[in-house]
Amino acid sequence: MRLTVFRALLLGACAALLLSACGALPTPPALPALHDFGPPPASRSAPAADIVVDAVDAPSWLADPQIHYRLLFDEPTRLRAYAQNLWVAPPAELLRQRLQVVFDRSGVQRPRAPAYRLRLQLLDFEQVFTSPSSASVQLRALASLRVADDLVLVQKRFSISVAASPDVQGALAGSAQAAEQLLAQIVHWSDAQATGGRSGDAAASARATCGSAAGPAVSRC
Repeated sequence: MRLTVFRALLLGACAALLLSACGALPTPPALPALHDFGPPPASRSAPAADIVVDAVDAPSWLADPQIHYRLLFDEPTRLRAYAQNLWVAPPAELLRQRLQVVFDRSGVQRPRAPAYRLRLQLLDFEQVFTSPSSASVQLRALASLRVADDLVLVQKRFSISVAASPDVQGALAGSAQAAEQLLAQIVHWSDAQATGGRSGDAAASARATCGSAAGPAVSRC
């Protein structure tokens, strides 16, 4: 009887020690939250030109999913990142996915290769603090419209600035707004350039036809 009681007490003590040891183990760190630009707008102007997205490139410091910010009032040359929040993919990938959605012509039958190819180079994408209570999201990119043989038809540098609250939520919301503004400006610009390019090609063709014609045909041109 005494031996049975002793064994029970011993087992209870061992169980208590095991439970206390488990409780002393360090709590694993919380995984960072993953974010994208949110759902696209319900309505958006569709591009008229036949353009496909070729690529979106980025410098090495923007090739990771970190959400960057900069304190202009404290070590302005230092690029920082939020510790517990990340993009679900590098910003260049998120922008490319949005551009592909905007320029998607899967429902349009193409009798030939697309007339133009769009390439975007991301130059800067970060939240900038001018003071502890004032911030904005800065996005800069270089877009190029290319034709056959990868020849650059035209390029344009875009610079977007969006006021944002001085925290990670401001970085997320401001980045999404900046991305949408960039897409809208690229659609407007690329449509204008592609339309102008087609008009210029037509005019050049007409001039060539007129130049080769003789007699009354020249006067009609």
